[in-house]
Amino acid sequence: MRRCVACRKSGPQERLIRLYRREDGELAVTTDRKRIGRGAYCCPDLKCINVSIRKKLYQRSLRVSEKLTPVDDLLRMMAEQAVVLNKMNGDETNG
Repeated sequence: MRRCVACRKSGPQERLIRLYRREDGELAVTTDRKRIGRGAYCCPDLKCINVSIRKKLYQRSLRVSEKLTPVDDLLRMMAEQAVVLNKMNGDETNG
């Protein structure tokens, strides 16, 4: 079980978007739970994605600077991952 950085609801890892800080400091988005790096989780809901970016919640959780990964790139990566997760989970309403 992991907790969404935006809404604070807990859920199984496989149903959440994982943001992680790579060794080079850049942020990446994945569903692969075996990637090495500090991770933060977000619901695959556009409301949670927008809140996590607008309030910079992922930065606090991952201990990163906002200069490393452009917000537009992060938003695009998270939205793409949300679509994939929602299809896998059979929930088309959140994406």
